[in-house]
Amino acid sequence: MRGSSSEPRRHRPPQLRDGAPAAAPRREVRELARAQLGGRGHRRRSDARGRHRRGVRRVQARPAGVGRHLPRPRHHARGHRHPCPGPCGGGQQAVPLRRKGPHRAGAARRGPRLAERGGRRRAARPGRGGGPAHPAPRRRRVRLPRRRVRDRRQRRLLDGRPVSALVLPDAGLPVAETFGPTIQGEGPTAGQRALFLRLGGCNLSCAWCDTPYTWDSKRYDLREEIARVPVVELAEWAAEHPHAVIVITGGEPLLHQRTDAWRSLMAVLRYTTRSVEIETNGTLAPQPVSFGVPRLAFNVSPKLANSGMPEERRIRPDALETFAGLARQGRARFKFVAANTDDLEEIAALVERFHLPPHATWVMPEGTTAERTIEVARSLADDVIARNWNLTMRQHVLLWPGERNR
Repeated sequence: MRGSSSEPRRHRPPQLRDGAPAAAPRREVRELARAQLGGRGHRRRSDARGRHRRGVRRVQARPAGVGRHLPRPRHHARGHRHPCPGPCGGGQQAVPLRRKGPHRAGAARRGPRLAERGGRRRAARPGRGGGPAHPAPRRRRVRLPRRRVRDRRQRRLLDGRPVSALVLPDAGLPVAETFGPTIQGEGPTAGQRALFLRLGGCNLSCAWCDTPYTWDSKRYDLREEIARVPVVELAEWAAEHPHAVIVITGGEPLLHQRTDAWRSLMAVLRYTTRSVEIETNGTLAPQPVSFGVPRLAFNVSPKLANSGMPEERRIRPDALETFAGLARQGRARFKFVAANTDDLEEIAALVERFHLPPHATWVMPEGTTAERTIEVARSLADDVIARNWNLTMRQHVLLWPGERNR
């Protein structure tokens, strides 16, 4: 019944004259809040995952006459029930946790045992997450070369960037010749103003090569033909002729891409606004150091059977697949030297094998004289157009046949 004496008496706050309830005594408010809280207690969402969580914790029921704040068992976790059975599990009561502040001086006032436990906790938890603390990894500082190029005579700039600040000392490349300004005679940039940097050394020996002085030691004295030139001087030479495409050719220039001199050259070209082209035979995959130049493109010229080289030396599938991917991104184009229509069938097989895009496939007529070049180009033109490829002439051969440094 509603008026029965067995029903617990409810607290009704007195009413003031204006209708507002009067403030209840502090003890009654505490008891009322304690009765409403249950389980693991009320939490704020922002403190649910934090280190200091507000809530209640079940502890052993205290006997009559014992204070409310009992020392916590050492194996209790904050905000969790006691895991063991027995007297700890029976008659549990929810008591609000006391929030720990930044000062831990109160541990001594809670008794020597609790103070000892607090000191042991601090000693056993040197890390923030508890358990053994792992030392933080040391950060290694970047070690720069102590000595830079200090030659005050080299004050020229490459597109507004001081070259001496980008090149390491004693970094040189084996250079066969540097010439220009002239024009690029092959490929999609044919006719553009260009500077040529021809490096020595090659991993092939094609029969119709027009630059054998870069690698053929039987016919040429390579000690006279090739000289090691510091990258600083090469950059100064390029700075004297602005607004020209920089073409790095050979030989095979990618033979030197693992050297410090090549890294220095790429560091200089990284800050240029010009187009940079690297001519290669496609047997060596480019290293990541060469991809840092924004406007760099590869002119890949795989050799066919007419070069006289065995297929296992002139066709490297791993390297050609890399260049084919660059061609689909617009950073490479393929130039094939063809002497007759039979060579076009071999080119078609390579295009299909490596999925070369037609717009990046170029065919050049073989020849070292103007007459021979024009004759071969006429025999190839119709078939090249029918296959959706591109035909490029060799303008330097037409204009300056047999001349070096042109």
